[in-house]
Amino acid sequence: MIVLIAAAAAGYVFVEDKIEQNRMAEYRRFAGAVAETSVASELYRNDHDSFMVVRDSILNKYEMSLGDIEAFRLKFENRQEKWAEIWQMVDSLTDSLVKAQYDRLAGDSVSTADSVSDTLSQ
Repeated sequence: MIVLIAAAAAGYVFVEDKIEQNRMAEYRRFAGAVAETSVASELYRNDHDSFMVVRDSILNKYEMSLGDIEAFRLKFENRQEKWAEIWQMVDSLTDSLVKAQYDRLAGDSVSTADSVSDTLSQ
């Protein structure tokens, strides 16, 4: 009898853990799509056509549509505490993407400045 109870408890914990893993994967997928789209909208703010191509590529990468994003948002419309947690993921990913973009641009400007100074010194 004790073995049966222990097996049932272990099964319950396993199932709950699996559900939580799936839920977090869904949150990360949404956060990634929104964060990348947000950064792309800023990078391509003066080139609507290019933004649309990049946005569609991001949505394809995450296997999402605009409708999926809206449905996800609506799912949490009345659950502000959970929505705040999800939005924190979006914010964190956005910050990471922006930092990576700045670092890339800083690296480009250093190499450009080095090549100019090398040319001037010759």
